[in-house]
Amino acid sequence: MAYVFFHCSNTDGALIDSRGATVSGLAEAHAHATHLVRRLITAPGTEDWRDWIVHVSDELGDEIFTVQFASLLGKPHWEVAMPRAPSSSHRLRQHLNAIVTGWHRLIRIALDPYRPELHYMRGPGPRWHAKHRSR
Repeated sequence: MAYVFFHCSNTDGALIDSRGATVSGLAEAHAHATHLVRRLITAPGTEDWRDWIVHVSDELGDEIFTVQFASLLGKPHWEVAMPRAPSSSHRLRQHLNAIVTGWHRLIRIALDPYRPELHYMRGPGPRWHAKHRSR
């Protein structure tokens, strides 16, 4: 048995689950998340749920998996025919991801203890000097 939370979010806001639920496994957690999505979609209102996502996380706040509302809603025909341009926040996220990836690579290289230049011989060694001094 696990205790999980079902937080919902989109680019404009979030719905935080403060109660959570006890589930017996991933299948039950996924079924609960799907039920939550269907319940929110069918509730009266004008909310466009297509860009919302359910984030299923454990008691420590670690995300286990996500369920996109669009996977249960589908896309309207006009959106399939005319895809939207990426939003500025999406482009910003891509740029920040590239910067973070670069920093991680740089840190990994800097902390790597293997330095091949320390192990390769530079110039003639002591045997060469001993051999050529006698001439």
